[in-house]
Order: sequence, then structure tokens, then C-alpha cells
Amino acid sequence: MQETPNKDNPGCWHLLHKTADPGQVARTEVMEITPEYEHESLHTVIGCLVQVTTQQGEQVAEALVYVPNVKISKCGTRLVSTY
Repeated sequence: MQETPNKDNPGCWHLLHKTADPGQVARTEVMEITPEYEHESLHTVIGCLVQVTTQQGEQVAEALVYVPNVKISKCGTRLVSTY
């Protein structure tokens, strides 16, 4: 699977998980969503976009879903509740 750089904001997607087996690659990336009206000094997360990409041979499948009330954990390896 070829890496595609995000030219708009390269730091907004975080890689949560990646596996690479012979003939198959899977990756999960997450982007935190914050309110547009938010003050710069505050970091309120209202949810995350989660993208899963799987490639088997030449076939690629992607899924994108919004998950409310979660944020990326401090260690950056999982999603945790904002409540």
C-alpha cells in the first residue's frame, strides 16, 4: 500500500495500528474532531474520525466512520471515552 501524504494538515491523522503480512496490509488511522469555534488554548475533542484501510494483493478496501465522545489516548495507541 502506497503512503499518501496529507498536504492540507499532515499532523491531523494518527496511525493507531498497522499490520503487514505477505499479501495483506491493514492500517487504522484516527483524527480528533474539535469544535470550530473553540479557543486556541483549549483542546476539546468531540469525537474522532476512524479510517480503516485493508489491501489484499491489488484490491483495496476503505471504511471511514465518525465515533462520538472519544479521543486518542495519551500513549496514542487506542481511543478512550471523553466522559
